[in-house]
Amino acid sequence: MFSKDLRKVSAPSVVSGTILAFFLVFSLLAAGCDAASGSPILTDEEAFTSSEYYSSVETEMNITPPPPAVRLDFVYHNYVALTDFLRNVSFHYPGLTHLYSIGQSVLKRELWVLAVSSTPDRHVAGKPEMKYVGNIHGNEPVSKEILLHLILHLVSGYGHDPVITLLLDYSRIHFLVSMNPDGFEKSAEGTCSNDKGRKNQKDFDLNRNFPDHFQHNHFPLQPETKAVMQWMSNVPFVLSAGLHGGALVASYPFENHVNRALHIHEREENPTPDDDVFRHLATVYAKNHATMWMGKPCKPKSESFVGGIVNGAKWYTFVGGMQDYNYIVRGTMEITLEVSCCKHPMASTLRQHWLDNRKALILYMYEALRGVKGFVTDEESGRPVSGAQLHVRGRRHGFNTTADGEYWRILLNGSYILQVSAEGYQPHEESFEVMGDEATVLNVTLRRLAVSLSSTTSSPTLPQLTSVTGTVEEVINTDSTNTTESSFDESSGDGNHNTQHPNGVDPNKTSTSTPTISATSNETITNDLPTNPITAANGANDDDEDDDEDDGDEDNMPSLYNMSREPRMDAVKSTASSFPATALGGKDAMRLRLISTLACTFILSKLLLN
Repeated sequence: MFSKDLRKVSAPSVVSGTILAFFLVFSLLAAGCDAASGSPILTDEEAFTSSEYYSSVETEMNITPPPPAVRLDFVYHNYVALTDFLRNVSFHYPGLTHLYSIGQSVLKRELWVLAVSSTPDRHVAGKPEMKYVGNIHGNEPVSKEILLHLILHLVSGYGHDPVITLLLDYSRIHFLVSMNPDGFEKSAEGTCSNDKGRKNQKDFDLNRNFPDHFQHNHFPLQPETKAVMQWMSNVPFVLSAGLHGGALVASYPFENHVNRALHIHEREENPTPDDDVFRHLATVYAKNHATMWMGKPCKPKSESFVGGIVNGAKWYTFVGGMQDYNYIVRGTMEITLEVSCCKHPMASTLRQHWLDNRKALILYMYEALRGVKGFVTDEESGRPVSGAQLHVRGRRHGFNTTADGEYWRILLNGSYILQVSAEGYQPHEESFEVMGDEATVLNVTLRRLAVSLSSTTSSPTLPQLTSVTGTVEEVINTDSTNTTESSFDESSGDGNHNTQHPNGVDPNKTSTSTPTISATSNETITNDLPTNPITAANGANDDDEDDDEDDGDEDNMPSLYNMSREPRMDAVKSTASSFPATALGGKDAMRLRLISTLACTFILSKLLLN
């Protein structure tokens, strides 16, 4: 067949083919010369994601020196200096950065976030979002400084370093460099264990302030916490890391237990349904850190960590951590990075801390590009199905599609089955494989449920996260009557993300209903997060903190509670209910017609005989 087709080719086609072949050979020769000279080939994405390849180009440091206005010294930056630097970077790199605020601290300092990407000012469908959060504790500012240097490293290297270029072309990274600017202003340089400045201005530990899945958190939500929770609701983050100081270890969820009192001394491990992925993420960071992978303790009596990683609950348990909230409520894979043995070391050590963490910070972000991703759409219209519930079979914790019908899930290499369901659609299952460092693309189309005329029952409904008002006991009672899946499934994010307004403020839209919850102290707080399924109650603050490690063992141990979900009642309704209740069935109708026919025949025969 090939020879027959070849004979039909006209002379002009032969000429065109010859020219095309010439350019093809020329291109191959040019590529060979580039390869021989050692220049990286930009299309080889797999090579860029490997640690070995990064090491090979790291020494070249393909970085363009930044303009003098955005040069960054190895010193600690207070709020004013931090703001000036971020504004200068945003001004000089407008095509790569987008500066915005997600809210304010207690003292009205802006919580600045700098998004870095080739498309920094908007969410691009199919492009994963990730975040780094630093200076959560004000007296642990090494995290803030290394994130500032990472920002400058990324914008300077884009277009020159293939590793950085690929990362920014295929993802968007958000930097909340300082979550606790008020606390930092009170911290003192050179103090390794003093807790001065650890908490916010109202003396609350921000990493004990998030709603907790396992136990009720008495602490009232702080402005900084509310801002971060709303931020998570607005942006569909796939990967995240919170940075701390006081140890050298990568800690992964869970951080708490169902009954903390039973495990506080045993330090029992409490793995998530995605434990393999979390262990991998923690290992990626630890192995690419200069010394974390060794697992050596910071002090002679401190704990050592095999491979530089640890399950959070195995290390110590506490209530209200940001890491567990990310995973349980938003479906975001977040780990905690302890990046310095000393909490607030002298500024002279900052250069070394940056060099120790630089490679790990970059390669960790690449993990958002692995696993599975795709879109869920309607089979007939092709429109995206937002809020569809997805599960990887064998993993209890589910996740949802965004408003654009997109989804991501970080998974290791292997074979999986994706289960998809949505209100008004037939459930769908599809097998897939994850191979290598590049995500498998799996697009799913859902078929609508047919409306039955002979059934009086409505089509199956799927639970949806709703606002909850009431005491903790009422939340538990409501949850027990409405639960159809495990608690892991109930707490995945709702996928209704306002990606164009990452600070949650849209001047063209009004806010939705605001849930409130009555606290045991008879004080009421308002949770102004429309899509947040959890509310927190007020209570007394816990002032006792460990000086050396972020252990939280002194926190109160309130009662267990879960998030509440309520089945929606607006599912497809059967049209059979529109028929009268006295309508006859098929056999009864036939008998009635037969009797009527016989009666008419009898009457007619009587009339004819008369």
